[in-house]
Amino acid sequence: MKMLPAYIQELDFEDWAEQSQYVERITDANFTRLISLLSSEVDVDSYAVSPSYYAYTGRRGLWLYHYDGTFLPMCWHPNIDGQILIFPPRGEKNYAAVTALLNEAPLPPNGFLLARYKPKEIGDLKTFYAFVSRVSYEPIEEEVLDWRYPARILSTLNTAQMLGHEYMLIRNRVRQTKKYLVDIKRLSVQDVPEIERLALRWANKQANKPEELIDLVTPYKETLRLFKRKELGLDGLVFVVDGQVQAATIWDISNPEHKIANLYMNLCNVTYRGLSEFSIKATAAKLCEDGVPLLNLGGSETASLDHYKNKFAPALSVHLCSLDACVTNMPMVAGAPPIEKELRVA
Repeated sequence: MKMLPAYIQELDFEDWAEQSQYVERITDANFTRLISLLSSEVDVDSYAVSPSYYAYTGRRGLWLYHYDGTFLPMCWHPNIDGQILIFPPRGEKNYAAVTALLNEAPLPPNGFLLARYKPKEIGDLKTFYAFVSRVSYEPIEEEVLDWRYPARILSTLNTAQMLGHEYMLIRNRVRQTKKYLVDIKRLSVQDVPEIERLALRWANKQANKPEELIDLVTPYKETLRLFKRKELGLDGLVFVVDGQVQAATIWDISNPEHKIANLYMNLCNVTYRGLSEFSIKATAAKLCEDGVPLLNLGGSETASLDHYKNKFAPALSVHLCSLDACVTNMPMVAGAPPIEKELRVA
């Protein structure tokens, strides 16, 4: 069977999403809607309940699929054309919603990927899809998104104090910054252009070919764009050496009652040895002072980045998985639970 051009299949999916009574598109204009829905959500994978995370990851198109008090965030993959990411259920967390969505939505050109599923959530998903022969989910090794390695969550108090043998490597790195006079200040909108220039200088050193430059710079520019949106509550620090910004961190707190901060940026001029570790320590100290006990550094795409995060002696590690979702034309088996829903949009 000849495949339609990718853009036509993308339009088919977007047309379906626009017309379905169970799908709600989230844009800048109605983003407070998602903020409200996530406000009571708590999850050890704190990015999964952060409005900033969905704004960042869903920058190419973001929707909510509603199913009997459950809602599924879904979006175009930020790095792979024509693939839809489906995140774990929120609200009443009925995992039948995932199967219902896959049976209803047209297939995008590069299919569906279930994203950020913890092992227990995969088990909950199996309790439903085991009855449904035409839907299958296959765990895959994540190669693009940032959870090939577990999310590392730090104790802000322990990181700020850096006591004990496990912090020896970090202490040694931070000590090297004593040769610089580092001024720490609160990140403001006025700092954004200088941070963008810092990101561009970093990317120019990292890129092996011109097309890689955009991929390296875009995450920083997008994070800085979101920082300007006050409703997201992003905060940050800048680290000034000799009158110039040489490092910056940005975070949010996904649920003020749960109090886990999510780190969205740790950008550093690497010619200043130890400044990257110093900026994490200073950020942890600021959060600890504000009564936030945990700082989620997120997962990693590479072993070297995971090694860097592990140097901070994480208090928690959260394993996350991606699953390839496949829908066949086979009928549902006898006795399978019906895939029915009523429209209940909170």
